[in-house]
Amino acid sequence: VKELMKQEGFVFLYDFENAQEKARYEEKYYALYDTCEKRLRTQGYQIYTSLNLNLQEELQQAVDGQLSGYEEVNEEGVYKLQASAVCINNETGFVEAIVGGRSQEFGFYTLNRAYQSYRQPGSVIKPLIVYTPMLERGYTAETLVIDEKMEDGPKNANGTYLGEITLQEAVQKSVNVIAWKLFEELTPAKGLEYLKKMNFSHLNREDYRLPSALGGFTEGVSALEIAAAYATLEHDGIYREPTCIKKILDSKGNVIFETEQNEIQIYQHNAARAMTSMLIGVMEEGTGSKLKLNRIQSAGKTGTTNEQKDGWFAGYTRYYTTSVWVGYDMPQRMDGLKGNTYPGQIWKQFMNAIHEGLQPKELKTVIQPTEEGIKQVFTPKEESSEQIEDSENEEIIEEISGPVEFVDFDEAVSNGRIVYLHSPFNKFLDDIIGLLDMKALRDRGLRVLFDTMHGSGAYPLQVILHTARCTIDTINLNKDAYFGGQMPAPTEQTLSMLSDMVIKGDYDFGIAMDGDGDRLGIVDHVFDPGINLGQRV
Repeated sequence: VKELMKQEGFVFLYDFENAQEKARYEEKYYALYDTCEKRLRTQGYQIYTSLNLNLQEELQQAVDGQLSGYEEVNEEGVYKLQASAVCINNETGFVEAIVGGRSQEFGFYTLNRAYQSYRQPGSVIKPLIVYTPMLERGYTAETLVIDEKMEDGPKNANGTYLGEITLQEAVQKSVNVIAWKLFEELTPAKGLEYLKKMNFSHLNREDYRLPSALGGFTEGVSALEIAAAYATLEHDGIYREPTCIKKILDSKGNVIFETEQNEIQIYQHNAARAMTSMLIGVMEEGTGSKLKLNRIQSAGKTGTTNEQKDGWFAGYTRYYTTSVWVGYDMPQRMDGLKGNTYPGQIWKQFMNAIHEGLQPKELKTVIQPTEEGIKQVFTPKEESSEQIEDSENEEIIEEISGPVEFVDFDEAVSNGRIVYLHSPFNKFLDDIIGLLDMKALRDRGLRVLFDTMHGSGAYPLQVILHTARCTIDTINLNKDAYFGGQMPAPTEQTLSMLSDMVIKGDYDFGIAMDGDGDRLGIVDHVFDPGINLGQRV
């Protein structure tokens, strides 16, 4: 129906200034929705979908089987305890199974809760609006945080506080206090912006507050939205709008709609991978440890709302992403309902079934920045001088394993990717690596001030620092000195300026490199300004 609405030129909105604006939009939305639905049912359209009947049956069986002991119905004869679930193929981005409720035979249309019902997400929202955004901002799994009782803040689910812990442990144990603190540091506006970019449709102004860090939304989210967001984490932070519609033909066989998968970068590449690593930890040692799959690596997160009214589990493998919600249509407490009980068991049963016979694959995680690994990535390939000349302005992403693609270099670096730069400066990289103690740099969250004016040879060094998980701020101290394609060497004056800025900005160190890539200047709090390592390079 929504695809037909698009054909009519309807523009879908997900953010509103006030209740009146939202009410006007919904009036137009539902009027056109009803019109298009009637057309769909009466005018002989042929609809081609991505739905996989085997997966659909497995998902429905998992929902029905895990909730079979709850037979209470409402006045219309519908089961009171319900569930919804969505499965997305991670390779294509298309929905392959969608279950909107428990199986019952009705002669009338029933609610598909997977995309028509919006519920409080609980902790399943934390990776999306708190943890992955903070990983983009320099936090790592090993960053130390303080779990403590807060006077005006949330309580932890178990009522205990752990003191100083790593961010990894906070995610694994779903610690509310840490999520709240980080969301306050990030700000709700920045956190919810990620959901807006992924078309979460029921956000409103009241959601821009700290309780949203724990899933305390005004209206809520759907299983379809959560599945698409977790599939984005698996897909290196790239969002694809979830749909099961591949094309629509009219009664004469004319194609009136065909889906094109547009991709939008939501999270930085390495932040998404780092989040995946942390969610693997949830499955190995955290709240999802009882939900590990039989033969294949998985990442996932539990979610439980206040008074156990909603339970969620969302998780993924290299092959599929699946989200599951369980709760009552009319919200009420359910003893024993947690993310790792009914929703988690539905997820586990279904995912084990659909992965039978598939080759085990490990999830994509951050490439660890070992000295040997970096040298492997940055060792120039055998090329003729003509090839090097031809590729002077081309940058290639080359992960240690995986496809090669041409990309914009600065965008690649900002996304934390490993980059191989075709450049005559690569011959100096081993020497540079030898000067920098990678073990000392790694995972310490160091802040670096980089003078970018000093040549293309600086680019690979920037990548090395990104790989060591340093946070880099760039400046341009000598922009007027560029002439004839040649960059000047970092002078004593430049390094003195750089040193002053390092100290004033509380950076750990600063770097400048000349245009030929054969002189490197480093300034550090520990050293006097102007320490020049160029001679050794």
